[in-house]
Amino acid sequence: NNLSHGLKAPYADFEFLHAIAKALGKMSLRSANVDRVEFEIVRCLEWLRTDRSDRKLAAVLVLRELAKCAPTAFYSKTHNVNVQHHAATAAGSSGGGGGLATMAGLGGTNEFLDNILPCLRDPQP
Repeated sequence: NNLSHGLKAPYADFEFLHAIAKALGKMSLRSANVDRVEFEIVRCLEWLRTDRSDRKLAAVLVLRELAKCAPTAFYSKTHNVNVQHHAATAAGSSGGGGGLATMAGLGGTNEFLDNILPCLRDPQP
């Protein structure tokens, strides 16, 4: 829990955030910490949507370590595809007869990818 508070430190440098992320990754190796891993993933996804570059950096570092050390928990929290919005739009425009075939063709959006891609393109260090 104290490690998570270190991620919120203002003006934390890269080495400090990287060390905390690595420690959280090592903690995630134990099966007893699944709830903590899921909490960290959800929080990091929220931080990716903020304008603060220090929070985005911390989120990217933690997500990287959790993806390496707890891939099952990471995948279970980041693979969700949101097709409800797209299906409602398609049903309204096509008369509503598409059903599952319409949803399957749309693909939907992925919250993780939608939030991580702008961070990867961000010119700030």
